[in-house]
Order: sequence, then structure tokens, then C-alpha cells
Amino acid sequence: MQAGAERILKHVCGWMILLMIPHIFFSVPFSIKLIGYEFVALTGTFVVFYSHALLIMPHLFYKKKYLLYFISLVLLALLYICLFKCMKPVRTDFLNLLRELTLDSPRPRPTVVRNDFIPPHLYMSFMVTLAASLVYGANIRHEKREKLLRELERQQITSNMQLLKSQLSPHFLFNAINSLYSLSLKKSDKLPEIILTMSDLLRYVTYDSNENMVNIQKEINYMQDFIKLQELRFSSESKVNFVVDNQNEQAEIAPMILVPFLENAFKHGADTEGIVNIDCHITVTSKLIEFHIENKKYTGNQKDKVCGIGIQNVKNRLYLVYGSKCNLDIDDAGEMYVVNLKIKL
Repeated sequence: MQAGAERILKHVCGWMILLMIPHIFFSVPFSIKLIGYEFVALTGTFVVFYSHALLIMPHLFYKKKYLLYFISLVLLALLYICLFKCMKPVRTDFLNLLRELTLDSPRPRPTVVRNDFIPPHLYMSFMVTLAASLVYGANIRHEKREKLLRELERQQITSNMQLLKSQLSPHFLFNAINSLYSLSLKKSDKLPEIILTMSDLLRYVTYDSNENMVNIQKEINYMQDFIKLQELRFSSESKVNFVVDNQNEQAEIAPMILVPFLENAFKHGADTEGIVNIDCHITVTSKLIEFHIENKKYTGNQKDKVCGIGIQNVKNRLYLVYGSKCNLDIDDAGEMYVVNLKIKL
């Protein structure tokens, strides 16, 4: 509704500017009544311009009904001529008022009797109006197509996001089952506590991950619980340095966007004795989320298909959610696997 009102206002302003040109550049006296006469005299122009752009072009020309389109142009031209004839009294009053408003009386012109049913200038006026209408109609069609393409793209992004999110729960369950299996083999007394922790993790994955955005602290809490869970699986000599500097408690992030990198560090950062060394830093400010994680790579821990899904998933989601507002840099060339991610808020 607001867009329609804005469009109408633009058109009214455009026509008013057109009517004001003679008064601004050609010293034609200004008068509200004179403007009114000009506006009424342009009735035929309005009819041709809008009926061609809004009715004839969409329903005939763009649907390739060229014969009907040509017939419509002929009928439109006849209507334009009829309106021009009907406006003769208005033009006469307009000229009389113009003479009254002009200080210097115009020199009398010789009377020329013409029997032309259609004045020559009317052809040019009709063609100029038709050409302007053609440009305007083409622009409307272009805007509609652009709007449709944006809507289709938005729907595609939404569909892709739902598909990517649907892959998170199975991936989480895969890792959770591995953790429980490892603890059951050790017959750990902490198994009940860990099950409760996993319940919290599963709640986040199942419910919060369905939201487009969550508070950054929820993501951080999930990662802290995940680390607590993973430390039970690996050697006590493992070192996980997890540092958080959250200066913006209101900051939001796409759920499960950082977790796959942490999962990847545990999965592929353990040596043959089950020792992992992970360094992870999260800094949140009013304008930026900075995430850094690194772990040493071991030749025996090659990337498997499941891990590939997790990392590719998060890359796709980052692109769909943040686009150019994020910068992901993964250094996999040396002995360390390093991830640096920056997200603008």
C-alpha cells in the first residue's frame, strides 16, 4: 500500500514538473487557473500514456497478440483525436487567459483557415506520448521481473536453509552416540551427569536451531557443554583452551554456526593416544563476532565423509545467512588446522 502511494506521488510530481517547464524556462506567466487549464488539456495524453503502459502492453504486446495490439493502437489514436477535439473550448479559454496574463499584447497573426481534421502537430504529440509510455511500460515489466526473481531467490534460500538445518540433528546424534558409547565402555560414574548434559545439548539442537537467530551466549553455552562432554572421551593430558570475551550480551548469531568447527577440531586433532590440543577464542563486540580455533593435524586422522558434511554445511549456511557480512578463512596447509571467522553485526 505504501509503495503504491509513493508511486502515485512520484507520478503526480512528475506531471507537475512537466507542466511547470513552460513557466520556468519560457517566461509563461504563472497562474493556478492556467495550470488547471493545462492539466485538463492533457487528458488525452494521460489516457494514451497509462492505458498503453498498464493495459495494452501487458495484455497484448507481451503476450504476442500483435494483431490485437495494432488494432488497439489505432483505436487509441482515434480516442486521442476525439479527446483533442473535445478539449477545443478548454484550449480557447487557455489562450484567452494567457493573453490576459501577458503584459505585452502579442502581435496579431493572420487568420489561416485550415480544413485539416487532424492538425499535423497531433501526430508528433501522439507518437511522443506513445514512445514515453513504451519506455514506462518496459520499466514496469522489468521491475516486476526483478521483484519476482528476488522472491524466488528468497524462497530458494529459505528452502536451502531448512535443508541444511535438517542435517544438523543427525550429525549431532552421530557424535552424541559415539560419546555415550565411549563412556559406557569405560563404565564411567559420570554417565548420568553426561546424559543430562547431552539432554541440554539436544534441546538446543532440536528447538533453538529452528530459529533464524539465537543469542550468542546460547551458542557459547552449547560449546562449553560440548567441550565438557568431549574431555571425558579423550586423554586427561588433553588441553582445551576455550576463551570467551563477550562484550555484547544482546548479540545474536545463526544457531550451530560455530559448533562444526569445534567438532572438527576434536575429531581430527587427537593423536594416537587420544590427546588433543585445541585453542579456541570467541570475541563479541557491538559490531563484530570474531571466532578463532586451531588444532594440530595428525596424518592418521583424515577427513571423513561425515566431517565433510559438517564443514560444507556451515560454509553454505554462512553464505546464505550472512553473505558479504562474514569472512571465513581456513588454513589447512601446514601442521595446524586454523579457522578464523569474522561476522559483522
